[in-house]
Amino acid sequence: MVRISDKTNTVFFDLGGTLGFSTHSPREIWLAVSAQLGLQIQEQTLAQGMAEADSLYMPKVYEYRGRTEEFWHLYHAFVVGRLNLPKSGGDLLQAVDFAFLDTKRWMQPFPETHEVLSSLKRRGLHLGVISNNTDEMIDRMNDLDLVKYFDTLTYSQEAGAEKPAPEPFRLALERAERKPEQCLHVGNSIEEDVAGARGVGMEPVLVDREGGHPNPPCAVVKDLRELLDTS
Repeated sequence: MVRISDKTNTVFFDLGGTLGFSTHSPREIWLAVSAQLGLQIQEQTLAQGMAEADSLYMPKVYEYRGRTEEFWHLYHAFVVGRLNLPKSGGDLLQAVDFAFLDTKRWMQPFPETHEVLSSLKRRGLHLGVISNNTDEMIDRMNDLDLVKYFDTLTYSQEAGAEKPAPEPFRLALERAERKPEQCLHVGNSIEEDVAGARGVGMEPVLVDREGGHPNPPCAVVKDLRELLDTS
């Protein structure tokens, strides 16, 4: 159990893997959409195209703040171009763009997420998100009915760096008008969340749902409900 101390007035959360989970990988989405259009594409060719797109486009993601939908359209168009498809490639591009905008198609909150956030909110805690993400994050959280719980939302694209770099954490602290020692940061990655939070003086809590870290370097929970302990 993790008891939230009296000195803590703010709880920040990671998003993916902490509050919600992917039900399908990007590659699975591509394959499913292709099958719906009656197209057969080779998984190896798709994987290679996505790897090349990652290498070419992901370093540019910070340049597309406010234009992330355009960014993904260019990314998807590049992948389609690597699939050697006939004229139906245009149909696939449009369908893939749409599929990734449909958050509920590939992401869901964990079963306890709404219960825990609602309870912490009723306690009067400031709740925030710090996520390695783009400006699409807010729409995605709206789709999952999560935005209503949070006072601040911070994502790496606007901070200009990804966790564990200090910039997203510092931006979140500035936005919330909080000192690090007043805050917990809850996340599922030792490298990004635990190390990043500690780097700016926040107390980290690791979410380890599968018990994969028998000697965790900080407080650990297997389920977000453990944050509600008041004993």
